[in-house]
Amino acid sequence: MPRDRVRALLRTLAPTVAFGIALALGVGVGYELAGRGARERIATHARVTTLGDHVEKLDPAAFAAAYHDPAAALAELHDYAWVVPQVPTPGVGSAPAPGRHANATINAQQFRHPVAVEVPKPAGRLRIFLTGGSTAFGTGAPSDDRTISAYLERALRERLGDVEVVNAANSAWASSHERAWIVDRLADLEPDLIVSLSGNNDAHWGVQGRNVLFMRTYAEEHWFDLLSHVYQRADQSLPDPVPPPGDRVAPERVARRLARNVGIVADFLAERDVPYLFALQPTLAVSGKRLSKKESWQRRLIDQRFGAGAADYFVASYVAMRESLAGVRAAGFRVADLSDVFDHDGEREVFLDSYHFGDLGNERIAARLAVEVAAALEANRASPISPPRPGRPSARATGRRSAAP
Repeated sequence: MPRDRVRALLRTLAPTVAFGIALALGVGVGYELAGRGARERIATHARVTTLGDHVEKLDPAAFAAAYHDPAAALAELHDYAWVVPQVPTPGVGSAPAPGRHANATINAQQFRHPVAVEVPKPAGRLRIFLTGGSTAFGTGAPSDDRTISAYLERALRERLGDVEVVNAANSAWASSHERAWIVDRLADLEPDLIVSLSGNNDAHWGVQGRNVLFMRTYAEEHWFDLLSHVYQRADQSLPDPVPPPGDRVAPERVARRLARNVGIVADFLAERDVPYLFALQPTLAVSGKRLSKKESWQRRLIDQRFGAGAADYFVASYVAMRESLAGVRAAGFRVADLSDVFDHDGEREVFLDSYHFGDLGNERIAARLAVEVAAALEANRASPISPPRPGRPSARATGRRSAAP
């Protein structure tokens, strides 16, 4: 082919070739950026966040003051687990990822517990599960043995001997998650008592317009977003059945939903001869404590974070919860109101933020909870859930459990 014709052909094709190259580069860069965004989101959720990370732009010394040893806490804040990695988990959507995350040890059963929970249970052992949200989990605790569950175990061992308290809580869980976890998981692990330290997160989600009976937590939102991203790259869309947040849920409805979940658990456990204690947890918005300067500032932040009147919303929700929980009736079920644990304290720091505590607060909550647990166990000994029938010992007397549903 003559050179002139070759040059003319190249000039004709050049724009098309350039467009093709640009398109390929654009698609490649777009996919790379999209993939990089997904990788960054995954990396963020796969690593533990510490209290030090949470407060490094604030006044760390004020937070360290909420611990028995403020000087040690100030030096160690970056070792205190705040949010641990989650993994998708049947029934509850998400639960802690097994492993060591900063100072939090999560066993293979997804409990913050140093060893596996044995089944069958060792003879003579009293086994208690503590469930709830991040307060019960021990967000901000300086070690596994200074969580509420660990302090509770030591207090009960002094009174009752061989007691095992298993931390079966998780950040962001509401009463619906606890219901599923207790029914589907904990009931098969031979509990002698199950304790829910709860209530706050039902109000937390309600103030954001979420229905705790049908919603996703933060970790679940992360996974849904990632899956949606995969669908988009496959030129597909992923329908979302969860409605977006609406107006604040009325406190009375928050309370009814909480009581519904608690009632289901109470009835379920009563059928299995397992007593159940629901403890309404302390939280800053409802506390009668004389607040420190930092705690006063944090209470004001509740309105800044969730909108005007949010702190009062928590108060109204707690009032409604007390009324609704009083209507739950089941053998072996008790309610304890721990919201006033710190009401007579001075201005010394106790709250890390609106919901969480250092070891000083954890120990105080555990001491109060130990009294309630001992009372629940004593009441059940005095009046067993399923009294022995003539010629037939109870399931509790023989150590047998009813089959799981």
